[in-house]
Amino acid sequence: MINTYFGTQFRKVENSTVLVDVFDRCRYNSNIRRENILETLEFDGTVTHWDIIEGGEEADEIERRENISDEYREYLVLHFVDNTMLTFPNSHVSMDMI
Repeated sequence: MINTYFGTQFRKVENSTVLVDVFDRCRYNSNIRRENILETLEFDGTVTHWDIIEGGEEADEIERRENISDEYREYLVLHFVDNTMLTFPNSHVSMDMI
């Protein structure tokens, strides 16, 4: 299943800074703290929308194409103004907009 988002009820993604914290483990079944962040990626005004992929054929395609896997078969896909995409295992990241 794929869900596409262009923002939240409070903020549109266009012209926002998107921050992605990448964790060293799954955030669903671990006590995650700031020291578990491997890196924080910052995208300043370049993200147009994002998808959350949850299982199904869409997850199969990502796993084949990107050669990544998520234990919950969930993926965060960021779409950029230059039509490129960046995919993350969703259970290992947290995304915020400022």
